[in-house]
Amino acid sequence: LIIYSNFLNQINISIISKNDFKNYYNNILIPYRYRITLLRLSNPFVADLIFSALRIILHFNHLEKLILDKIQMKFLNNIFNYLMYLPKFHSLTISIGDYIESLDMIFFDLFHLSKLNYCKIKYETKNSEYPLSIHMTEYNLSSIQYLIINGRFPFKSLNNLLCALTKLRHVSMNNLIHRQVYFQRENILPIQLKYIKYVSLKFDYISFDQVEQILKDFFLLCSNFTSYNKI
Repeated sequence: LIIYSNFLNQINISIISKNDFKNYYNNILIPYRYRITLLRLSNPFVADLIFSALRIILHFNHLEKLILDKIQMKFLNNIFNYLMYLPKFHSLTISIGDYIESLDMIFFDLFHLSKLNYCKIKYETKNSEYPLSIHMTEYNLSSIQYLIINGRFPFKSLNNLLCALTKLRHVSMNNLIHRQVYFQRENILPIQLKYIKYVSLKFDYISFDQVEQILKDFFLLCSNFTSYNKI
C-alpha cells in the first residue's frame, strides 16, 4: 500500500513488494524528491535503497520529517550521517527492529543532528534486565525540544542525559529503571531546564527520594509533571 497526499509532498510507504517499490521509486520518489517534506519508510529494503552509498537522500533537500518503522541497526550510521546535511530536516520518529547493544551510539548520533527539534524513539535493549548507561559531556549539547523515549533507560543516566538537553520543552520516558542492589547517579552538575513545560516519567522500582531529587534538580519550572512508579 502506498499513500501520498498534498501533491506528493508527503510520502507514506508501508506494505509494498520490492519490485513495486522500484517502479514507485523511479517514477515518483526521484522525480519529485525536491518537493517531499515528509517521508515514512517501513520496509528494510526501502531504507537500504534510499540511504545507499549513492547518497540519494541528500537530494531530498525539502525533507522536514522522517518516520522509520522497524529500521535495522546496520542502516542507522548512514542514515544519521546523511540527515546532518538536509537543511530543513527537524523531526525524526524511529522504531528500531533489532536489539540495540549501546545506548551511547544511538544518542550520540541523535544529538549530532544539530537542527533536530522533535525526536521519538522506540527500541529494545539486548540486556533486558538492565541497559547500559550513557555518557554525555558538555560537547554533546542537543537542539532537541521534544523527546519521547519508549524503551528501557537507566535511571542513573537520566541526570547525564538531561544536562545535554538545555532547550527541552517536552519529555516522556516510559521505562526508567535501575538495579535494586546498586544505585548511583552520574556525577554531573544538574541544571534547571528553563523551557520545560511537560514531563511524563514512568519509574521501575525507584524510591521517592530519588524521584524527588530529579524533580528539584531539573523540573522545578515545569507546569505539567506526571509520574508513575512501579513498586
